[in-house]
Amino acid sequence: MKTRLLNWARSLPLQRLLWVSALSAWVLDLISALYFVRYWEVKNTGAQMWSMAMAMQGLDWYALEPEYRQQLISILTMSAGMMLLGILIVNTVFYFYLAHHKRWSWQYVVTYCIGAAGMGLITMFEGVRVGIFWDIFNALSIPAYVFLGFVVWARKPDCADKGFRFKRAQSPG
Repeated sequence: MKTRLLNWARSLPLQRLLWVSALSAWVLDLISALYFVRYWEVKNTGAQMWSMAMAMQGLDWYALEPEYRQQLISILTMSAGMMLLGILIVNTVFYFYLAHHKRWSWQYVVTYCIGAAGMGLITMFEGVRVGIFWDIFNALSIPAYVFLGFVVWARKPDCADKGFRFKRAQSPG
């Protein structure tokens, strides 16, 4: 089965495969980002993080004024959103590089896809239910990320031939 799947992935036209893989991973990342925003809200992650940080200092989170707690949660939520945006921007660059089969892009994409599948698996078994659509999406994103990672990995020799290289300085004379 594995050999047949490898042969199938290697028989597809490289340029089309890389563009479709990059675009599919990008769309999957956008929807996954929306899933994690919803997950953050449902789990009340910001309040839990502040509560734990204050408890480690011997302070009571609930002794703070509700408006102040909300401001702290908002700051943490905006910071997490900026990190998520940063990840999406970095992934977009690497997906663009993958589509143009630049050196090292396939390694990043394969590693990221396996990591994203692992995160989806962790959140699935954590027991936080964010809604039927999002739960189904999360369950389906796990094999989708693994499949995308496998397809790109199967074409790694073709993806490693081009890249940004530093030109050697030529000696005068």
